[in-house]
Amino acid sequence: MNNSIITRALSYVFSLCISLAFIYHFIPSITNRRVIFVFFILLTTITIGYALRNLFKQFFDSKHLHASKRRNLIVSIIFSFSILLMIPFNVDNYHTLKVQPLGEKNNQSLGIEVWVKEIKIDNRILPLNEMNLIGDWELINGVPVYTHGDNVLINWEGKVKSNISLKLSNHPYSGKVRLVIDGEENDYDLYGTNDDSTKEIHLDNLKGASIFEKCLVFLADLILLSFTIFIFLTRITIQRTPKSLSIGKGDSAVFLVPIIISWSIYFLSYYPGLMSGDSLDQWRQLSTFEFGDAHPIYDTLFKLLITKIWYSPAAIVLAQMMFLLSALLYGFRSLLKFEVNRKILWGMSILFSLIPVNSMMIISIWKDVTYSISLFLLTIVLINLYAGKEQWFKSKKNLFLLALSFFLVLMFRHNGIISVIGTQFLLLVFYKSKWKKIALIGITVLVLFFGIKSVLVKVLDIVPSPSILTFNIPIQQVASILSSGVKLDEEQNQVIKKAMDPKIWISEYNPYVVDPIIFNSNFDMLIFNDQKYKVQFMKVWFELIAKEPKIAIKSWLQQTSVVWRISQPSNSSTLFTERGIVHTGREYLDKYKLKTESLIPDSLVRIQAFLDRTQESDLVWLLWRPALYIFISMLFGLIFVFRNNLRSLIIFSPVMLNVIGLFAAIPAQQIRYLYPSILCTFIIIPLCFSNINEKR
Repeated sequence: MNNSIITRALSYVFSLCISLAFIYHFIPSITNRRVIFVFFILLTTITIGYALRNLFKQFFDSKHLHASKRRNLIVSIIFSFSILLMIPFNVDNYHTLKVQPLGEKNNQSLGIEVWVKEIKIDNRILPLNEMNLIGDWELINGVPVYTHGDNVLINWEGKVKSNISLKLSNHPYSGKVRLVIDGEENDYDLYGTNDDSTKEIHLDNLKGASIFEKCLVFLADLILLSFTIFIFLTRITIQRTPKSLSIGKGDSAVFLVPIIISWSIYFLSYYPGLMSGDSLDQWRQLSTFEFGDAHPIYDTLFKLLITKIWYSPAAIVLAQMMFLLSALLYGFRSLLKFEVNRKILWGMSILFSLIPVNSMMIISIWKDVTYSISLFLLTIVLINLYAGKEQWFKSKKNLFLLALSFFLVLMFRHNGIISVIGTQFLLLVFYKSKWKKIALIGITVLVLFFGIKSVLVKVLDIVPSPSILTFNIPIQQVASILSSGVKLDEEQNQVIKKAMDPKIWISEYNPYVVDPIIFNSNFDMLIFNDQKYKVQFMKVWFELIAKEPKIAIKSWLQQTSVVWRISQPSNSSTLFTERGIVHTGREYLDKYKLKTESLIPDSLVRIQAFLDRTQESDLVWLLWRPALYIFISMLFGLIFVFRNNLRSLIIFSPVMLNVIGLFAAIPAQQIRYLYPSILCTFIIIPLCFSNINEKR
């Protein structure tokens, strides 16, 4: 068959997928109007297909790079399928709702009133401005109230994912109301004897899209995403930096200006910084010299040294800012050296300053912030190492910087050992000729780190990190299996009961967070320090997951959803950042009288409103959920590998090993654990536009 006919057909298939995806995801109301639906599909498919025919001819009809194009297409399909699972895939359903007072009452009622106290769509309270109030409605304290008149109703139509619920007053003056859902009528008598009672009506069994429609839209999304990523991959993997554009000259510090301005506004608004219960516990340690290793002792001592200069959380925030600014400056200088276009760097700088997670994290007093900066610094060092090839190892300054970066990653989080050991192993694999220097650096860093720590533990009488912290996944899976009604045998019951009564395990179970169980006052954390009990518990865990693998896998996917899922699960909550200094309610933490004292209160009000908006369901996936940044990093990392070789994987190993480690031990839905992935995205994207290209 003629290649031009195939490419033309592909362009129309792609256009059909655009039409289907656009309708079902953005204007699903058209699906209820079949004639308009078919007309719109035909019109857009023909129009877009005709417009894109030359583009598809360029990418599918050319006779060069067949092998690389096949590779790009396979990778694009895999990536597209993955991202549809990460969203996860959903077809929004379009529904109509009418609330119609009937002007009728029963014999006992004293009136015909209808008070619409609340309408919820997918757990979102519907504001008044989204209700179409028709007829003589009164507004009393923001509540629509019907007392008289004909042809009075509330009209609403839109997308519903799961349910609609209403709260209607149920008092002696209440009359009758009719609810019309997608044309189906149901009448309700709202009369009640109590003046303050409320009738709740839940509409859960709404008619959704058919299996055929879901499969059709999924296929359309898959084809659309696959072709889009394929075209992007094919173009960028052969792209060269245009020499006519302004490239690596000038002062790299200028790119820090937008970032410093943004940080300053957030810092002054939330002065002296953001602190959670963990932050306050670390503040207690550095104030009382009663140290524990649950928060890495190196991180606590780092903060102690800073507060010796100025005893304020603000001192720690400023130190974090200086640390990240230094790493960013090193990054911008490196990218300029590799001839990344200055416009791209300005774009990254402005985007970095505008995305709220960066400004909120830098003023948060968490070990995760310094750890993220350290991984970011290690990534930049590895970029320079890869670009410099074996010659890079000749410089003592370079070797010291690599060793320092490894040491910093180890310092600030216990799971940093995964990224350090994994990266050292890959260095040995990819740079075999330099194995002596790599091994010397690795051994020296590990010996120094653990040697100094062992001395500190003895001198400062440091309480070891609780063993319970390594059992997050097993504990959560045991709780999920118990809550599913699985019965334990006598031996298993006795083991579980030693930690906490199984009934409490069930009552405290949260699919997304293990904290309600392990921090329950009835839960015996210390028993997990007993080696014999550890063995017993692990034996019970293995037996249960072998018996109920589906429940265990579902539990693991829910607990790790903050890592892989782009959209926010409707029945979970994520801790993005604190909004000030928390009051824990525990005297030994709150006695320091730390509190937020905004230096620019007006700005604080605006920022709070801005954060509220960005954390709503329609924007949270774009600005806060780490999974999107992980996906972007993987895509651009893959592009860089395609343009170079497998050795370039060394650049991305620290941050990806950190993600892999969290799949095994993440305790809660908190983005701070994955901030390294967000941070490194801003160096990985511009890296793909550098002159580092071994295939050139």
